[in-house]
Formats: sequence, structure tokens, C-alpha cells
Amino acid sequence: MKRAFTLIELLVVIAIIAILAAILFPVFAQAKAAAKATASLSNMKQLAIGNHIYSADYDDMRVIRNSFVSAAPNGDEYSWKQLIAPYVKNTDMLADPVNAIAKFPDFHSDPAMRALFGWNTLNLPNNLKFKRGYNLANIWGASWFADGSALSLTSFESPATVYAIVESKVVWSDIGTYYPWIQNVDSDTSWMGGAAPVTGTQWIWSSDKWSGKAFVAAYWDGHAKRMAHSAHCGKNFMNQPNGSSTYDEWNMGDAAKQRVLSGDTWMNSYCSTLPNQFK
Repeated sequence: MKRAFTLIELLVVIAIIAILAAILFPVFAQAKAAAKATASLSNMKQLAIGNHIYSADYDDMRVIRNSFVSAAPNGDEYSWKQLIAPYVKNTDMLADPVNAIAKFPDFHSDPAMRALFGWNTLNLPNNLKFKRGYNLANIWGASWFADGSALSLTSFESPATVYAIVESKVVWSDIGTYYPWIQNVDSDTSWMGGAAPVTGTQWIWSSDKWSGKAFVAAYWDGHAKRMAHSAHCGKNFMNQPNGSSTYDEWNMGDAAKQRVLSGDTWMNSYCSTLPNQFK
């Protein structure tokens, strides 16, 4: 006669399974998070390559943040994402798998926001619609910023150290060091009225990865890597010597660096407002 399990034996087995689950589930969650962060890095790498292919077709000129593609009657504006779309093919590469803001369309892909500016085409085709999360890094020139200029990549002294694309939650196509760490992301677009998206997300500069302390960035030489906010602010932004011609991550020109060192807090909003929790 077969002996059945007793209630105590069943409870012991269930308890063991519960203990194992409690141990393994966090491990699985960490592995999943790590895999998604790796996917973010892969996305950035592919976008960096797309940038290079675009530049090869346009006399070595880097893609600019925005460009008017038609003139009448109110124009029709594309961002750098629409401009490099033929070189990327897969729009999912511009949707970060971790950043919560990637559920929402960016400024140039949202029909309500396109209508706000009176552009001709309100509903772009699906292959030209992109999510928020990846932004062209503003390039600071010798005297002011040149983020709207078609600069030649060969003019970069050190393209391997200059940001091409970074992560953030802004609705715009680009971002720079002038942007502060705004906690309520939606407050940044409240001026848009009814066209303003409601995302419920927090911290403009947070990538939602690595506890918000770092983000993935692509560089103009085609590589991509993780970058900590504290390392950037402490090492590569404020400590450039006067008169140095070495480009840092934001490609600060000598005169622009001097503005920061002289106390121009607007250009240094990113670092000066960095919360302690993200250092």
C-alpha cells in the first residue's frame, strides 16, 4: 500500500519552494534588468553607427537637432531622429527598454504638439514616429552653443570623448548642460496647455537604470558606454583648465568653458542641480 504525504510533509515542501522562490526571484529580476541595460547600450551603439552613415552621405557633417523639410505655409520640422531614420531602419532602437518615458512620443512625433507649432504634417508615418528617452547632445561651440549647426566630424579634436546621444526624459529632441534636474517631468511641459503630455515620471535626467545614477551615451567616434552623473560633473565638466583646447563630453570650447568657470550657472545647471541621491 502506497503511503500518502502527510500535511506536515506537504507544508515543509511548500515552505522550501517558497524560500527558494524568495531567493531566486530577485536574482532573476536583476538578470532581467541587466539584460535590458545591455539592450540600451546596444541601441546607443546602433544609433552611433547610424549617425556615422548619415555623416558619410552628407560630406562628413553631423546630423543637427532639428531641420525644416518644407516651407509653406508654416513649414514642417523634423528632428535628428527623423533625419537618421533611413540609416537606422528599426524605430525600436530609439525606444529605451528601461526608461519609463519611452512609452510616450517625443515632441516631433506627437500630433498634438506638432499642431501646437502649426506644422504641416500632424500625423507622421509610423517609420518616422519616435519615443522620448534618447536625445542629441548639444554641442557647445567656442563662444556659444552650436547644437543647430552642421559641424564637420573631422573638426572634432577628440570625437571619442564627445557625446553624440544621451539619455533623459525631456520632450525635446536634444538636451544640454543648461537643463536642470527637474523632479516633476510633466512640469517642464505645462506651458503647452492641452497639448502637454501627462507621463507621471520623475527626474528629467534619470535613465531609470542603475538607481538613476548613470545613463548610456553614444559618442561621435561610434562607441557607446555607461556614464555616471557624478563622474561627469566632478571630473569632465568643471575641472577643464583655462585655455585648454581639449574637448570634453559636451565639447566645451575655450570661451564657453570660461563662461562656466566665471560663474555662468545657466550653462552648468545639470551639474549644479544634481541631487545627492544620484551622485
